[in-house]
Amino acid sequence: MKSEFNIYVTTYQGLEEILLEELVQSKIGSKHEIRKRGVAFAGNIEDVYRANYLVRSALRVLINLVSFELNEANDLYDFGKKVEWDKWFFPQKSIAIDAIVRNEHFKNSVYAAQLLKDAICDRFVENESERPNVELKLANVRINLLIAGASCTISMDSSGDSLHKRGYKTVSGVAPLSEVLASGILKLSGWDGKSELYDGMCGSGTLLTEAFLLSKNTPCGKYRQKFCFQQWRNFDGDKWKEIKDESKRIESDNVARISGGDSHPYAIEDAKMNIAAASMDQDIDVFQRDFFNSPAPAASGFLIMNPPYDKRITLADAKQFYSEIGDKLKTDYKGWTAAIFSANIPAIKALGLKPKRRIPLWNGPLEGRLNIYELY
Repeated sequence: MKSEFNIYVTTYQGLEEILLEELVQSKIGSKHEIRKRGVAFAGNIEDVYRANYLVRSALRVLINLVSFELNEANDLYDFGKKVEWDKWFFPQKSIAIDAIVRNEHFKNSVYAAQLLKDAICDRFVENESERPNVELKLANVRINLLIAGASCTISMDSSGDSLHKRGYKTVSGVAPLSEVLASGILKLSGWDGKSELYDGMCGSGTLLTEAFLLSKNTPCGKYRQKFCFQQWRNFDGDKWKEIKDESKRIESDNVARISGGDSHPYAIEDAKMNIAAASMDQDIDVFQRDFFNSPAPAASGFLIMNPPYDKRITLADAKQFYSEIGDKLKTDYKGWTAAIFSANIPAIKALGLKPKRRIPLWNGPLEGRLNIYELY
């Protein structure tokens, strides 16, 4: 097996620059190239391990096995069968294929995934091995198939579950914010990891827990129990342990003052459960309090919030709600920096403040804005 691969790390649209910055700072790979919702680069297997364990804005880490032009459906079978699958995993491992397909030769992604699965299994059988079993949800090995027009790429998914599943969260709440998006918001806000940080509508506490990890320089993968690369034939357990031990040595003992509030008792209960499960309860304070009827927790700091969008959490009057947030910022948060993210773009304009920065950012399929305000 070759030592250098073409690697592609995916993220949310709008976080590509943050992803690139993290990869470069962590000295992961070379020849980086920003693409839509991701960054491509050249790297080795150690870079794959590090990207999964250290890069907060990563959703998946893929290794490109083969890319080719798709002229007819059978091309997928033919190229898929040429891949030396036995060098990546043993046939006793269960497999799943995640297919994204936009091509006239395939009516749906299920057919494309089935064709590639047949190619993989036939390759093993012809080499006098047993056929791998297909297990859609709990597969040992995940393979990524992307067909966009005539372009087709087959990749090994080194992550398995999306990397936003950090492993520390026990409950998600009503409208949870992705951990990857929360980390990106913190970085884009300009927060230095040392200043006071407060989330006035903290929900289940995702912004708070991600702020803790960032402030302490704790790897985002520390709480996660498994990655798909651990099931690969070439998995290097010693190198994996070395990466984790090295990361542990550079964690900080000093954590910024981080706190959050929410008016809903169930949200605070969820936040406390998540924070305690991650052993962060000595460093993060959460209170049941109404943002509109409580003072700022300090004279200055960073207020970072993800208010309801009027989608999964219904608002009687979204624009009025955001207007009241703006009024509260003007009266009680002078001297603070406020970073407000919302996927309700008309409503966020009703804050009535001129943002220092206005950053387009997507929450999955929802287009949003991260607005940053200096409150003098």
